Amino acid sequence: MSQKAKRRSKKNNKQKNQLHDIGVQIELPKMDPRAPEGVVKGNVKKKRKVKLQKNNSTQSPSNSNKLSFENTYVDGEDTNDVLTDKYYTKGEHIKFDEDKEHEFKAMQLVQSFIDSAAKHCEKYINAFLNTDGGTLYLGVSDEGIILGSALSRKMRDTLRLRVDTILTGYVPQVDPHLYDIRFVRVKVPNNGLVTPIEKCLFVTEIVISKGIAPVYTVGGEAYFRASGSVHKMNQSTINDRINMGRPQKYGKPTSVITPDFIGREEEISQITAFLKQSKSNVKTILLHGLPVVGKSALAHRLASEFSEEYPDSHYYVDVKGVNEHYIKVSDAMINVIRAFHPSVKLSDKASELNGVYQSCFNGKKVILLLEKVGSIEQIKQLTPVLC
Repeated sequence: MSQKAKRRSKKNNKQKNQLHDIGVQIELPKMDPRAPEGVVKGNVKKKRKVKLQKNNSTQSPSNSNKLSFENTYVDGEDTNDVLTDKYYTKGEHIKFDEDKEHEFKAMQLVQSFIDSAAKHCEKYINAFLNTDGGTLYLGVSDEGIILGSALSRKMRDTLRLRVDTILTGYVPQVDPHLYDIRFVRVKVPNNGLVTPIEKCLFVTEIVISKGIAPVYTVGGEAYFRASGSVHKMNQSTINDRINMGRPQKYGKPTSVITPDFIGREEEISQITAFLKQSKSNVKTILLHGLPVVGKSALAHRLASEFSEEYPDSHYYVDVKGVNEHYIKVSDAMINVIRAFHPSVKLSDKASELNGVYQSCFNGKKVILLLEKVGSIEQIKQLTPVLC
């Protein structure tokens, strides 16, 4: 064993010894091919660029999408991010109307698809989270006519990153299992020659589940859906949600179990037994193991399975402790505090901040899910002690 490996082993053993008093430890071994999380392997076709012919018509740029390097079609490009079991046909009507759970945006006369999409996402995703969930469709007119938008792989990746960035600005942090971005191909009726741009038309579906926090805010504001419209919450409504939770008409917390989750019966059984037998007010479960063995999937499965036994609130914090952009413990505390007290003035003193943080759990039955924790010290500092 190399010196580096010895040091790593010594550090891991030291951390394990520190955990004996904070709950149950579950080390996830590698799974068989049924693992709930895994790497999808496939052959990627070699990219071959197709030159676009210049348009010499007199059509005004303001009446059409401008072509740029962003949406240059690449024949045979990587389309692993595109749905293969679904497609739309250009010009046809979508099968449902714009309502509480469906929002359409044409995205035809925009200077920048990404910027315009990001602007829509900031408000509409917030509204869906604060209501019962729903889907934002980009590339569908208000009348429900399929139009599509020309999107290269680069643009699709950029849109995903922009949405992730937007949601990191929400208070509290949004559980990544609550949203999904899907790119659905748009087929053009065979009326003649199909242009390169028409070969890469997509409807973008941004699917949002009902949020698990009492209320989500963006820039201090919160929105909700009613019929087919988005409305801004007043401060009184935000405060009511913070103090009393979501209105009962919104039902039970949203399940975040992935439909294809299988396996891990032994670990689930062990954790269930611990939760039932432990007399402690604070029950801590640590899942650790190699990357891509299903730690996150199992954690979210457990949080969803026990949501009714901990009905007061569910917090999700991505500590990002496994990379260089990790967040401070104080910032993680603020993320949780803002879910209950979005406008409270917080002290810079660690002791006072910790006091407010602990008060969020006092007398409540709460689930706190910490993802990508980098050290044992982070766990101890973020574990509630007044419950």
